[in-house]
Amino acid sequence: MIFDDVVGQIQSMVDLELKSIRPGADITITKVDTESKRICLKTSKGKDRSRPFSELQRIWDTLCENGFAHVDSVLNGSGSSRNQPETIIACLPQIEWLYIDGKKHLVMMPENTHPLGQLRKMDMVAAEELKKKIEQAEKSVVNLKQAKIQTVVVSQDIATHSGILERQSGSSPCLLKQGVYEFLLAGSKALLVSEGEAPENLVVGTYVMLSGNPVITAPYKVVRIMEQRYFLQSLNGLNALYKG
Repeated sequence: MIFDDVVGQIQSMVDLELKSIRPGADITITKVDTESKRICLKTSKGKDRSRPFSELQRIWDTLCENGFAHVDSVLNGSGSSRNQPETIIACLPQIEWLYIDGKKHLVMMPENTHPLGQLRKMDMVAAEELKKKIEQAEKSVVNLKQAKIQTVVVSQDIATHSGILERQSGSSPCLLKQGVYEFLLAGSKALLVSEGEAPENLVVGTYVMLSGNPVITAPYKVVRIMEQRYFLQSLNGLNALYKG
């Protein structure tokens, strides 16, 4: 579902009183202004307010990308009353909510689980599974940052090879740039590079990262991968890269 479809759902909630996850912060959408790209609303205290489409789209994009979103983090620095866009998104039929470490999170469900304009708290079993998934994802990010590149694969069939590496790593790759993916394998990084994005001297094949300096008795070439310089040597069938 694209964000324009979300706007359509929000338009269907005009004049509905939307319960907030935070008690006492209920709102009523009074108008969806597509020209100014703002949601006009009235608070439970009768005050008129409005929120920009951009806030809602940032939350939606995060949900689409990660499957969950901590609204305060997504809208950090975007002003007060962040519970208002949170409430609007939470009242979509495909969104549920839960607490993780005492913080409210919204979750994208694979299908609608409740009526438009209402809230639904995630059931305990599904919530525990999601918490474990988030912990594993955060751990993978930390490990990926700490790990060193040990292997570079230049591929003619990046879709097939990406699937193989994804199954072996047990996690999704990190897209560094178009045609360049990073995997965490056994505590080290592997780069998968499409042939069209590979440096001039890197032909299709697998390259092993070695420490130290190039073998002085063998010729070498200089290549750059993600702005980092490497020395490339072919040693009797072993394609070796040394960090320059």
